[in-house]
Amino acid sequence: MKVKTSKLTGAALDWAVCMAKGLKPEDIYISKWPGLKNASLFRRNRDEDGNLDGSYTTGPDLLFSRSWEAGGPLLSKERISRTIDHSGLWIAYWTDEYTEGDAGKLWMQCDRSELVAGLRCFVASRLGDEVEVPDDLA
Repeated sequence: MKVKTSKLTGAALDWAVCMAKGLKPEDIYISKWPGLKNASLFRRNRDEDGNLDGSYTTGPDLLFSRSWEAGGPLLSKERISRTIDHSGLWIAYWTDEYTEGDAGKLWMQCDRSELVAGLRCFVASRLGDEVEVPDDLA
């Protein structure tokens, strides 16, 4: 299902960050109890030959939107700037180029959470203003 990047939260945002980082959909396992809104993401492990081996790993590394330990370093690495406006809304922005006469493309995303705004900006810069997410996460 297509979701606007500006509306991504929780596991749907974490999924989109995984895709923006270059993971493949088959590398992520979604665990969700029927009738519950929340879902958990697990990374599918691969053997020495690169084949899925049937095991899974979870931990803070996939909880981008819920943990500064996971999401914060990504924002720093990607040089996504964040500022807060007078109403308490975080604005995250990133441009692909600063050259004389050409400012490049600018991506901006907002949220009450600095981390969520920054991650949405990262996703928008890589995947666009709409993202295809599994129906379990939409």
